[in-house]
Amino acid sequence: IKKVEQRSLESLVMVDALQRLGIAYHFEEEMQILLQEHLLISTFDGHLGNSSLYEASLRFRVLRQEGYFMSASSGFMTKEDSNAGYVFDPKLWKDIFGLMSMYEASNLGIQGEDILDEAADFSRRALILNVANDINGTSSQILKELVSNTWARLCDASLVEARWFTSRHSPLADEYLKNAVVSSGVHIVMVHSFAFLSESVNQHSLEMMLNNFPGISSSTGEILRLWDDLGSAKNQEGHDGSYLDYYMKENPSCLLKGARDHMKEMISDA
Repeated sequence: IKKVEQRSLESLVMVDALQRLGIAYHFEEEMQILLQEHLLISTFDGHLGNSSLYEASLRFRVLRQEGYFMSASSGFMTKEDSNAGYVFDPKLWKDIFGLMSMYEASNLGIQGEDILDEAADFSRRALILNVANDINGTSSQILKELVSNTWARLCDASLVEARWFTSRHSPLADEYLKNAVVSSGVHIVMVHSFAFLSESVNQHSLEMMLNNFPGISSSTGEILRLWDDLGSAKNQEGHDGSYLDYYMKENPSCLLKGARDHMKEMISDA
């Protein structure tokens, strides 16, 4: 503590750290020397006007905590307006460390110190807004990437079906259904709907929906696909491409009614 410059910001940070750690009593003499210098700065020195919001607020708080008299208007970068009370510099909205220091300092106010009440209100609103903007900006980017991934999965699933058709490949019924659940587009509808719940949605929950495709999504997609495939969907070349078609090819001895009953049972189980 003896090595820091007495009138520097570093000395204030040092005193604050000692107080927070609960070991300030071990350095009482050294601290008082530093605090006396900072009291002179706040009382007489024009250097105060060049201090940052963080430094001015920290100086106010540290000195007042130690019992020194500090004017409530010391270093809060305000100007008094007869109509609007105390006006804070709009540039301070982006000074996160300064706002946090101001908010801590404002909690040491006493009755009648209106500027500290306004400082508390200003810093609290500014910090909340900064947090909200930061979260919204980050979440918007995350949602954009995750929603883009859902469309990519839909395109991939559609390409798989196109390759099966052009190569005349007949997949197993389960292989077809696994891909068809994705190509149904159910996960896109659910993820978009979920994303609108911006107050509840988070990256983990959306990633779980995309990567693990939980029961609520896969079951819904399976029901819709099987129900749609219960009808005939043959094209001009006689190609069906439905679960019903692939299931009957996989089980030649199964009659149409038995295959349809099997699909209805699957829908019920889903």
